[in-house]
Amino acid sequence: MSNAKFVLKAEGISKQFGGVWVLKNVDFNLKPGEVHALVGENGAGKSTLIKVISGVYSPDRGKVIVADKEVKSFNVKQMESHGIFTVHQEINLVPFISAMENVFIGSEPVRGKFPKILDYSYMKQKAQSLVQTIGVELNLKAPAYTLSASEQQIIQICRGLVANARVMILDEPTSSLSAEEISSLFSMVKKLRKEGVGIIFVSHKLDEVLQISDRITVLKDGEKIGTIPRQNATEEKIVSMMVGKSGFKAVRFHVSKKVSETILQLKDITTNKLRGVNLELRKGEVLGIVGVVGAGKTELAEVLFGLDHPKSGEIYLEGEKIAIRSPTDAIKKGFALVPENRRIQGIFARLSLSNNITAAYLSQWCKGGVIFPSLENEVTRSFIQKLAIRTRGPSQLLQYLSGGNQQKAVLAKWLGGNFKILMADEATQGVDVKTKEDIYSLVRKIASEGRAVMFFSSYVPEIVKVSDRIVAMREGTIAAEFYPDEENLEHKIMMAILTEKGGNVYDSKES
Repeated sequence: MSNAKFVLKAEGISKQFGGVWVLKNVDFNLKPGEVHALVGENGAGKSTLIKVISGVYSPDRGKVIVADKEVKSFNVKQMESHGIFTVHQEINLVPFISAMENVFIGSEPVRGKFPKILDYSYMKQKAQSLVQTIGVELNLKAPAYTLSASEQQIIQICRGLVANARVMILDEPTSSLSAEEISSLFSMVKKLRKEGVGIIFVSHKLDEVLQISDRITVLKDGEKIGTIPRQNATEEKIVSMMVGKSGFKAVRFHVSKKVSETILQLKDITTNKLRGVNLELRKGEVLGIVGVVGAGKTELAEVLFGLDHPKSGEIYLEGEKIAIRSPTDAIKKGFALVPENRRIQGIFARLSLSNNITAAYLSQWCKGGVIFPSLENEVTRSFIQKLAIRTRGPSQLLQYLSGGNQQKAVLAKWLGGNFKILMADEATQGVDVKTKEDIYSLVRKIASEGRAVMFFSSYVPEIVKVSDRIVAMREGTIAAEFYPDEENLEHKIMMAILTEKGGNVYDSKES
């Protein structure tokens, strides 16, 4: 690794949203030919820091220096002109054009004066040279949609190299890759390092962080906890830095270990993403299901809501074996889902608040098959009051409400019906502190009424705060089970969701 000056320095970076500081005076630097890992749990500030460095956000305080020159204008194009490129977790390619053409998007070579035409000869030669440099085989003629996830990542990396990238940001690059593809990616990263490219490696997988990085920086609650060299790092030490000396100190709701009647039982549920999931849920219980991106939380919720179907395994509801064929079927059986992606799966942004709140149980607001707006407005007004939804009234379009108020509308949609099990997937994501507390209280109230809640979250403090019982997921299966009164709970949970050796193996037969 080169001992040259830093290729990138971020100094005193602070960023706030809605009056809340999500980054607080963070320093970060990167050397040429170095892999510098950035770790921290959800909400630690990793994504925000990456978005500042890549130009998506401008910092409210602090500065970014690239190759000894301070960046004056923050936007993605400007940062790319400085040689900073991001390979996002979500693949960002044009599916129906070739791999080669995707490599040159934004940097298309042309020849001729008028008319100018693409220089396909140069593109072919350059693309072949790039894949040889990083030591991979790739069918450059193939349409992008026909390529594997790892091959699509290669295209995005090559796109940065075409524009002479100094810094490559890899954001959760292995989340959808097989073990063989991860090995190929790491071989490619090592070759990029030899070429002098500085790499910021963002990952929840600590074994991979320790395998590939030269230095590791830990963030927590928007602050930098520290930077350690790889040779001084262990999984245990990193987790301890992420948790902090005194843990999260979450103020908890009063919860109980009282065993009640089992309402839901899963036996060996297996899908493309899930591996032999065994689980029990009890009436009157908030079951916290915790895991990082790719652990299988959302996939489990999708199976129970009929959005995916098991390859094998059995589902029992109140002792009766069931099959959930569709979301409509799931609703009839008593399941309700607050989805992870509110904007895409949870709301009708261009419809009114009233239309959204009555959408799940529409027949309740109909007479003779005709929807009565007066009935819709009546129930909407009651939920506006109960949930303190800030709105001009039932007819206001949902797209004009804040994220927190949109999330309250998603919850209200289910509260109007007689569901048995509420599945809340990252229900507090993107909402303010007050709305979070409202959601926690609502979840506890639902459980107190004898219904059951599955509370899915990657944020350990809220899982500890709201749950009666906690199961930790890792790589598509349940790795461990905890109760909120256990000692060193936060540390145990973090070890279970981030490392292979963490936690205790969960067996629903013993629960």
